[in-house]
Amino acid sequence: MPLAEAVALHASERPHSPAFRMEGRVFTYGELAAGAKRILSAVQRSAAEATERSILSGPVRLVALETGNHPLFPAAFIAATAAGHCAALIDPHLPEIVRRRMKERLRPEIVICAEGDLLRTDVPSAGQSRLLQGASDAPPPIPAGDGGEPFLVVFTSGTTGEPKAIIRNRRSWRVSLKTGQGFFRARAGDNDLRAGTAGARPDALRACGNLDGRSRIRRRPALRGGSGFGHDCGHRGETAGAGADDAAAAM
Repeated sequence: MPLAEAVALHASERPHSPAFRMEGRVFTYGELAAGAKRILSAVQRSAAEATERSILSGPVRLVALETGNHPLFPAAFIAATAAGHCAALIDPHLPEIVRRRMKERLRPEIVICAEGDLLRTDVPSAGQSRLLQGASDAPPPIPAGDGGEPFLVVFTSGTTGEPKAIIRNRRSWRVSLKTGQGFFRARAGDNDLRAGTAGARPDALRACGNLDGRSRIRRRPALRGGSGFGHDCGHRGETAGAGADDAAAAM
């Protein structure tokens, strides 16, 4: 089940149950769903202001998430990967010049950044910037995207040069998940999210895979002779780039 549908289902059936905890704050499914709707509404308004298109072809809007480990990241991730949108995950701890070059290559219609306890949406092509706060009137539902639609852009680690973008659609991502089950020792009914190198990806992204109210985050066992990045998935020559194992659990 797509993440947006799963969260909407949990929010309707048990809105007051905790979805995840971060930095001492507990978010319920109801709060998570409401936050995602509010952010999606802001993203849609901002996208209408954009005067230039991203590198993606077709009608999909590219949303750069530059929030890091922010409590509102899970809601922003759900909104940015809803139907018609694709999220590009940019680590805010990278050098500013590197982040600027990444965005120059991708040309996202919208950039979402952290601004204290809130989030800020920027529309680079229109020179617009505003804080996300308060509730919007009649926020839209969170639609699940088509399997062939791009939904996520991750980057290689950049240790040997500029970080390289990897654009994935939902269908190919799920194929990689299926292929990687053996490698990550995943079994039906598992409630563990086995995270990779802790410093390499946002804890908030791992939290997106922990939304059934029963899971617990656990480090994946260390690998012999390697760091865990860029493992061959063994399917059509695909290689799982940095961050793939964590983000995959979110969809």
